[in-house]
Amino acid sequence: GRHYFVSPIEMQGSFHPKVVLLIGKKKSRIIVSSCNLTTSGYCINNEAFKYYDFDDQNTKNKQLFIDIHRKIEMIK
Repeated sequence: GRHYFVSPIEMQGSFHPKVVLLIGKKKSRIIVSSCNLTTSGYCINNEAFKYYDFDDQNTKNKQLFIDIHRKIEMIK
């Protein structure tokens, strides 16, 4: 039941996504991106990313946060 639009892009490197889980007292965010954790990765390079927010007003991503948090805890 989901539709995706995929558009090929030409690049010289490879796409290897990272997941960043930011948890605050009132809101949280998940970032899935190709960015390395460097100034170039986040500020200079052309990178692909998507983010998902979760708070009291925006609860539709709750299960995604639970699942990712569990996966990260398993890795520790």
